[in-house]
Amino acid sequence: MILSLAIAVFCIFGGRFQPPAACSEQGRTRIAPPGVDRKIQVASATQRPWINLNAWRYKRDSNAPFLFDASPDRPEQALLAAAEALAFGGNLLLRCQDCTPVQSLSSWASQLPPAHYPEVADFTFVDDGSSLAAEVITLLMRRNLLFQLARPGSAPPSSTHLVVDIGHGEFTRELARNPSEFAYAVRRRLGDDHRSVRVWGSETALVRLQSNGRQSRLWVVNYSFSPLLGTRFRVRGSYSSAQAHVLGHAPAPATELKAAPQFTEFSLDEFDAIAVVDLR
Repeated sequence: MILSLAIAVFCIFGGRFQPPAACSEQGRTRIAPPGVDRKIQVASATQRPWINLNAWRYKRDSNAPFLFDASPDRPEQALLAAAEALAFGGNLLLRCQDCTPVQSLSSWASQLPPAHYPEVADFTFVDDGSSLAAEVITLLMRRNLLFQLARPGSAPPSSTHLVVDIGHGEFTRELARNPSEFAYAVRRRLGDDHRSVRVWGSETALVRLQSNGRQSRLWVVNYSFSPLLGTRFRVRGSYSSAQAHVLGHAPAPATELKAAPQFTEFSLDEFDAIAVVDLR
């Protein structure tokens, strides 16, 4: 951490905190604060909270460099921005004045057990780099649909893998102009029984899953700025243990673990900005 005029600098890259010198300020794109937009939520016709996130940027290019200047009177925004970059593999330079929450996150992250597993994807989304595709990517992530990105014309994935390509088949460009409906169409086409992760009890918890087929790590980021209580998860695979690492709490088993041949369910009784669950 480097202090200059009461400003602290944090560097997050490759899924962990790095020395600040590893993040040059040159060529970085400024990002907006993540979180729930209460104004849009109140005015919206839907009851779903409107989530502003930057995870889609990290999904699109994990090497792309970004910069976030946290408001001095909103330390929770600095914490969420850092948690989001950590969980979704972003390249973020974060500057803040009240950085105690981010420092706590850095200490917590340094104590996580190593888990270098591949990212899990349930389907492929063809990203042409357009703003329309960016909106769709954002809504797919908001709905906790796990996918990998492919460029147009790239080698096709396995024939058993669902490919979502705007303008092809049922996934029309007209449908993509309503990203929420588009995400619902993808979910319907995929089928809930073929999803690797499902979340109950929260509309503001976004997930990322990594697995080597025998062990898995589930990242959960809460965008609401309020603790989530009794959030339940279902992860593909049969596991006998689910160890929860919750920021601000000692590691402990997740509660209400229920393992079946194809899926494992468990609950997080309470967590704030971020949690990690290791399944074995």
